Parts: sequence; C-alpha cells; structure tokens
Amino acid sequence: MQVEEGTNSKLIEMYEAREAILNRINPDAVSMIDIDKFLQAAVNEVGQRLSVDRCNVITPTPDGGFLVSHEYLGDSSLTPGLGLNIPTSLVPTETINQYLPKARHYSIDDVRSANIPLWVRTTLQLIGTRSVLVAPFLFRDELLGIMGLHYCHQPHQWSDTEIKLVEWLAGQVSTGLHYTHLYQEKRRKSN
Repeated sequence: MQVEEGTNSKLIEMYEAREAILNRINPDAVSMIDIDKFLQAAVNEVGQRLSVDRCNVITPTPDGGFLVSHEYLGDSSLTPGLGLNIPTSLVPTETINQYLPKARHYSIDDVRSANIPLWVRTTLQLIGTRSVLVAPFLFRDELLGIMGLHYCHQPHQWSDTEIKLVEWLAGQVSTGLHYTHLYQEKRRKSN
C-alpha cells in the first residue's frame, strides 16, 4: 500500500510539472512559439520537480558538434555548462544520429558501473555526471536536440514515471521546434 501511495504521489507530481511547464509559456504567443522561453521553462521546471543536480538541453551545431543551449543547476557548487561547445572530436555524431532517433530515452543509473562506450563514460565524467537520463528531440528522423537530467553525486535509479515525463516533454519540444522552424522559414521566404 505504501509503495502504491508513493507511486501515485510521484505521478501527481509529474502531472503538476507538466502543467507548470505549459503554464510558464506565454499564452499569447500562439502564432510563434518562444522556443528559448519554452526550453528554459522546461529545464527549470523538470530540474526543480525531480530535484536533479543539472538539467540541460543540448542542440546540434552547424559544424556537427553540440552546444549546451539551456541549463538548470540544482547544485550551485557545479560548474555551469551553459554555452559549452561539445566538439565532434569528443562525441561521434554518426553514432548519436544512428541510435538516438530510434530511442525514446536512454538512461544510465550509475556511470561508474554501467557497461557503456568509453566516449560516453568520458563525456559524462568530464561534466561530473553520476546518473543520467536523456531524451532526444526529433522530427522525422532528424535530431533537433537532447534533454539531459543529471545526478552528479550519487547513482539514481530512474523510475517509469520520470522516464514518461521526460519522453512526453521531448515530444512537446520536438513539435515546438518543428513549428518554430517552419514559421521562421515561412517568414524568411515572405521577406
């Protein structure tokens, strides 16, 4: 009974987080989504609700690398990663583009004991991550970005509820990014 109550409580908290994220977006911005405001609201709200040490959005750069474009830090002792460029020499872009679009999420409960490729372990250790949950932002099979939730001081077993929240949010962000790109392209053609 206690396990069920804890699960229900966590589920309610996740739904509240979803509502809070949607409510932080300007309701007047119907024709054009303020994607920066939406992404920052998402990392702040999810980071706070799940009490993670770090929550970020990483977006592809024109040179094939990645950029930490939005970030929430729940632990002020961590070095901020906002604006950090992740070069192609560190992250094999082909591997990411091959596997992430096929996954709704990817989680590692404990970086130290997980059977993961060396480049994944090295990247996560460089930013001080001990446990991570990532979900891709996709349109068709194009990778538009990645949301990452990080615990830095201890391992964390990701619950189904946490995973479902992040998958739902990744779907919402994917749609928002796609429509924003379409809107910008339409405006560019009309000018």
